[in-house]
Amino acid sequence: MDNYPFSSLLMEEIIGKPLENLAWSPLSNFHPREIERVPESLRGVYLIRYRDNPKQMKPASMLYVGKAQRCLKDSLRDDYLGKGNVFLPDFVQVNPSEVYFQYLCCEDCHRVEAYLLVTLDYQFCN
Repeated sequence: MDNYPFSSLLMEEIIGKPLENLAWSPLSNFHPREIERVPESLRGVYLIRYRDNPKQMKPASMLYVGKAQRCLKDSLRDDYLGKGNVFLPDFVQVNPSEVYFQYLCCEDCHRVEAYLLVTLDYQFCN
């Protein structure tokens, strides 16, 4: 995550672009040690994905789309612990090395999250 650009995108910069071409953070294992590497106080949206090709945004591999109005790290921690979605911890426990996350810094988290939910055809855990 060290070289990830932390600039926040506007909704207009996201709509219509292939999701693979947006400035996503690198794909990281959905595990507390990787979540702790996320910088503090970033706002944006994130995807929790199941063992897929990191260069492709296949709807079938998406488990969850989340938003963080205040802090991505806090939201990811909560989801890992089941505070955001009660199904995620069970899925992660069964597949601990095959669940990943990545995030996108953006301004309007609510609208971007809604756009991703529709674009990715509503995920298994949403």
